[in-house]
Amino acid sequence: MGKKQYEESLFAAFNVMVLLIMIGLILYIMLFAEAAGILRFTPFSLLLLFLLLIALVNFRKLHIRFEKWGLDIGYGLIRQKIPWEYIEKVYIDESGISNPGIGLQSSQNRWKLVYHVVGFRRVVLAVRNNWYREFAFSSRNPEKILQEIEGCLKKKKIKKRN
Repeated sequence: MGKKQYEESLFAAFNVMVLLIMIGLILYIMLFAEAAGILRFTPFSLLLLFLLLIALVNFRKLHIRFEKWGLDIGYGLIRQKIPWEYIEKVYIDESGISNPGIGLQSSQNRWKLVYHVVGFRRVVLAVRNNWYREFAFSSRNPEKILQEIEGCLKKKKIKKRN
C-alpha cells in the first residue's frame, strides 16, 4: 500500500441529527404504545431500530483518501474507489444543490453519483469506465483537492509518456 497523499474526514451533522430524531421518535412511540397497551415490541420494530442505528454509525462521517493508485471516498462501508486513470476532468460544483448523504442525479442522459455533506462544497470528477459519468463529493477544502487531483493527473500523464 502506498503512502497517503491527502486525507480528510467530514462529520455529517445533518445526517446524524435526522437519524437521531428518527430513532428518538421510534423509541418514544414504541415505549408510549407499550405503556398504553396499544402495541407490543415486535421483531419488526426492533429490526427497524437496529437498521437505523447501523445507518447512524455508517453515515456519520465522509472519508476522503488519496492513495498512490487513486481515490478512496465513502461513508463507512459504502465506498467508491476510483483509479487515477479513470478520471478525465475535475472541477468544483458551484450549484450547491444536493440531498445529504448518497444520491443519484441525472441530466442529459448522464448519471452523477453524489456523496454530500450539508454545509460543504463539492468536487466533481468526470470519470470513464463506470456506470456513472460523474462523481461528486463534499470537501472542507475543495480548492486544495482540485489542485491535488490535477497534480496527480499530470504526474500520471508524464509517466505514461516516458
